[in-house]
Amino acid sequence: MGYTSTIPRNMAAPATATLSLEEIEARDPALHRARSAYFALLLFTILLYARPSDIIPPLRLIPLAQIAAMMAIAAYGFAVIRGQAPLIMTTELKLVLGLTFFFTMSVPFAFWRSRAFEILYQDWLKTLIIFFLLSQLVFTTDRVRKLLWAMILCMLFVSAYSLVQRPAMDSEGRMRGAMLGFFSGNYLGIAVAVMLPYIAVLLVSSRSIIKSLVLVSTFGLVMLMTVKTASRGNMICVIISLLLVWALILRDSAKARLMGVAFVLAIVVAVLVAPGVFWDRLSTMWDKESYSTSAASLSAEQSEMQRKTLLMHSIKFTFQNPVFGLGLGNFPIVNGTVTRDSQSWKGTHNTYTEVSSEAGIPAFLLFVALLITSIRSMRRIHQQCHDRPELAELSLLARATQVSILSFMLAGFFAHLAYDYYLYYLAGFGVALQAVYDRVKDHVGPAPAAGNGKPTYGRNEGVGRLRGGSGVRGRAW
Repeated sequence: MGYTSTIPRNMAAPATATLSLEEIEARDPALHRARSAYFALLLFTILLYARPSDIIPPLRLIPLAQIAAMMAIAAYGFAVIRGQAPLIMTTELKLVLGLTFFFTMSVPFAFWRSRAFEILYQDWLKTLIIFFLLSQLVFTTDRVRKLLWAMILCMLFVSAYSLVQRPAMDSEGRMRGAMLGFFSGNYLGIAVAVMLPYIAVLLVSSRSIIKSLVLVSTFGLVMLMTVKTASRGNMICVIISLLLVWALILRDSAKARLMGVAFVLAIVVAVLVAPGVFWDRLSTMWDKESYSTSAASLSAEQSEMQRKTLLMHSIKFTFQNPVFGLGLGNFPIVNGTVTRDSQSWKGTHNTYTEVSSEAGIPAFLLFVALLITSIRSMRRIHQQCHDRPELAELSLLARATQVSILSFMLAGFFAHLAYDYYLYYLAGFGVALQAVYDRVKDHVGPAPAAGNGKPTYGRNEGVGRLRGGSGVRGRAW
């Protein structure tokens, strides 16, 4: 799949030496194409995650994200005209286009057509553009790294700003964050869960003290914010993600295990300074009698009961409208109308039943197929690369993407995120890593004989050599 490599045969690695990922990428001119389109995508990502218009009200009059999206599309179109960006039809892209078909077909069958069209046009179209550009423009580890750093720095900025400014609190004393988006409120724990694997990989592979401090500080700040949101779902997602990161990423080197200990300590410190509302709500998970001890506990009970009711109703509507569903964004409308309860005008709080009830069972199957395909692809890459020191970073990034998608799959039971871009960045990274592997597999040494099945990095030559067997230093962000 993807472009055909333009590395001349005499530039391929000889039998006695192997090229690192960065050497291969530096020598292949095809990997430097469509730069302007990629940087427009990078700008689009920063605007989506940092949300500067939430901080500077006058910016709300300017559709910055839409402008960046149009810039990215225009630059990509120009690259296509110049023959620099051939269309890459991956399995994941086909599945997303299939989802787009059923999402579109849900509009004429929707209970409220204008609402369905609004979600399709404003939310899903943006997500589709992001995923398409990711699948066409991100085909080097350097480009993956830059996008990850952009997202992590946005996370650091949003968390720091929310904590420094007078934080927004609800009536129970739960922090809402100074901005909307993925890094605030009930979504924050999901953001931490899906970004933690990438933070771990960047920490393990980094030689820079400054970068390491930035990564550790980011995780510490977002954990502090997470406990202040007092969300039980947030904490469950973070803990499960940390366990997966420890089991699948941090167990094979001393430095990696040390990073795991640092993550655990950050969580412990954040929990120790957590507000009382955090403990009130968290205690309801194992002590049902605590529901009556405080207003926060009572609110947690009501929230739990409400989500169970929403789940049952979403399943019922799925089987009542199995082909095209109720229409995108129509579940709250139909649920509130049928129950005649003002408290029922809420989303499904479940990504899977959001798809099935609003877009139909075929869309649900395509959505699950996208998750499974992405995980299997990352598992295959990890298996092919994990015994090759020159591909150690690619192996780690594949495993991180696998863990992130698994974390999102868990988070999908606590929030409705089917039309937002969060999952599709992860799937896009998966497509990118497949493109990287398909390009470099013929230019590195053969896989070693089967051994104990564990990576070789960080044992005899130190974790610092993760960026390739030749020891070439990784370039800046």
